[in-house]
Amino acid sequence: MFIDPFYYIQRSFIDNDEAEYLVDILNNNSNNKLKASIENGSDYNIRSNNVYFMPDEIYSDFNNIFYTYCLNINNLLGWNFDITNTETVQLLEYKQGDFYKQHIDILNKNNKNQQRKITVVVFLSSPDTYEGGEFVLFDGGEEFSFRLDRGDAIVLPSFVPHEVRQVSGGTRYSLTAWISGPTWR
Repeated sequence: MFIDPFYYIQRSFIDNDEAEYLVDILNNNSNNKLKASIENGSDYNIRSNNVYFMPDEIYSDFNNIFYTYCLNINNLLGWNFDITNTETVQLLEYKQGDFYKQHIDILNKNNKNQQRKITVVVFLSSPDTYEGGEFVLFDGGEEFSFRLDRGDAIVLPSFVPHEVRQVSGGTRYSLTAWISGPTWR
């Protein structure tokens, strides 16, 4: 990888009560009003999981937390990416059999000429509540596999290839946010 370090682990990014609160939101979402559609243009050979948007009533708080945190990490690690805002925060649910194969998070620039620069994944499940579902980073032919504790986060440049391995038992919950900035130069 041409950037070192190419990831950062933050222990206890959120506490257990906050993680439980977010999982409860998903479990009590009986009318699926928060569920996002990933059907249009999705390839189910690449991705199988449920995606939910962060509820509006708590989105702005998390938006500010993620952005401020990533500004600091961006400087601390010497990445120095030009970042300006947080995209919509997603809550992800991986049930038995679900996965997300190797991918990067950089998308084509949006209508504001913004692109994803930093990805933050917060683990909302305790690793003893599901089997499989490892978060894996790829770097020059090497794999780095993670099963972090509930509330821990991993932060990485959005161009780092990563995946979530198939969940073989239980349910794995996570939260993902992307910090964006002007188009890469």
